[in-house]
Amino acid sequence: MAILEPVAAAARRAAIASWIQRFRDGEIEAPMLEIGLSPLIENRERVRQLRQLEELRARTVPDIIPLPEEDPRMAALRQETVRAHLDLFARRLLGIDELYAYLLADGLAEPLARSTALSHSLKRIEAPPFDSPYFQKDRLRPLLEELMASYSLMLEQGEISRGEYRANLAAVGVDPAVVTYLADTQEARAFVRE
Repeated sequence: MAILEPVAAAARRAAIASWIQRFRDGEIEAPMLEIGLSPLIENRERVRQLRQLEELRARTVPDIIPLPEEDPRMAALRQETVRAHLDLFARRLLGIDELYAYLLADGLAEPLARSTALSHSLKRIEAPPFDSPYFQKDRLRPLLEELMASYSLMLEQGEISRGEYRANLAAVGVDPAVVTYLADTQEARAFVRE
């Protein structure tokens, strides 16, 4: 019986991930997500919190309000351009500074462009999985943490670029998911400081 427990737990985690992914892909709405997760997670409060978290993470595109003299078709075209730039950012083809510049060029007011770029940057940050080798105890972990702190400081002081930061962390053996998490976090921090 004990052999089946890890298999059942893994199947339950996969089912939870599947429901969340369907919500993220827009296949289901938030109430359906909560209904689907309820039999998989016993704690009702945790199900509610998970639904709220996923609703906060949902992609949002600011609405372009057409100027009085603007053709509504042009406003719709600008809206699609904003969506395209946000999609490029979500796929990591644009950095936060580039996204901000594009949103300004798309006609968003400066505060709206800044808050949109920052909110999408924060949505892009994903914590690495718990089974990452980084979280496992070993003799190298203190050394890795020291190197990561050093590289983070170098990035903040402008001694290395974001690409060099990622490459250096990957070169010393930091898990790729951790590298992505740290780089995205550093990028969001730098944008907030500007």
